[in-house]
Amino acid sequence: MKKTLWLAAVLALLLSLTACSGGGEAPSSPAVPEDQRQVTDASELEGKWSSPSGNILYFVADEGCYYYQTFSGRTGQGRYDTSGDVPMIDFDGFLYDFILRDDGVLLPNQNGSGDAESFDHFTFTRSDARVDIWDIAQLDGVWQNALGETLVIDSQHMEYLSYTRLSAGSGTIVDAGDGKGPYLSMDGFHAYISPGLETDRFALLPDGKTNGDFSGVFYPYGQVAAYTGLPGASFELDEDDLCRWYSDGHDAFYITGSYTLHEDGLAYRQDGPVYAAGFDPVDYDPAEDWGENWMNNWG
Repeated sequence: MKKTLWLAAVLALLLSLTACSGGGEAPSSPAVPEDQRQVTDASELEGKWSSPSGNILYFVADEGCYYYQTFSGRTGQGRYDTSGDVPMIDFDGFLYDFILRDDGVLLPNQNGSGDAESFDHFTFTRSDARVDIWDIAQLDGVWQNALGETLVIDSQHMEYLSYTRLSAGSGTIVDAGDGKGPYLSMDGFHAYISPGLETDRFALLPDGKTNGDFSGVFYPYGQVAAYTGLPGASFELDEDDLCRWYSDGHDAFYITGSYTLHEDGLAYRQDGPVYAAGFDPVDYDPAEDWGENWMNNWG
């Protein structure tokens, strides 16, 4: 009996010492499965990788950056660090290293967790897909959608002006370098810019709730009618019969929100606003409501 109690005491002491000995060390990371390994050589990442849904990662070590293009057409640039033990990128505030499976599939591995956008453990394979790399300066000037809603973009000052018949506003243009791309900072949400293939038109992809303003496709001011008259313009529905893509006959643009196709062939939100594309444009000169200096009304 005494021997049993003595052995129990020794065991308890050993367990106590074992627990204390690791108090100053970080916990070890989970073991990588045998058919996977952590990428340590940046040359293995160099180039383009695509996911099944159409997202693209493009690593450019010489520039110290990567590009991430989503299936919806949003393209962003972020920091790519190859100076450490493993190559890492910074996406939306989180660092990622990478795991490569034996079958050639690349898995981004997010370090930490939170409410940020994530592509943690999305599957990517080698690809020659096109990545549309563009600069906000290419959009300098004045743009309108089919409703006449107007945007003035100034990349030098990273500011924009916005006009409808009922409202005039202004705001900042932001590119946080977080891999998500440039956006217009609007009231309560970010409106990410999704250009066409030749950067001669664009749509906005809001990341929050909107009132329906500034939807559709924006074309150079005064030229909207020439673009909206292209043959082949159409909406594409998803499995829930919501309008998810709009093609103007040249480029396809992703549609955020809940728009349904009506008998007139146009897309409407459930609360009323029409998607500003697919019909003859409304002729609108902001000077009618906001004065002749509206293009330069920077305050």
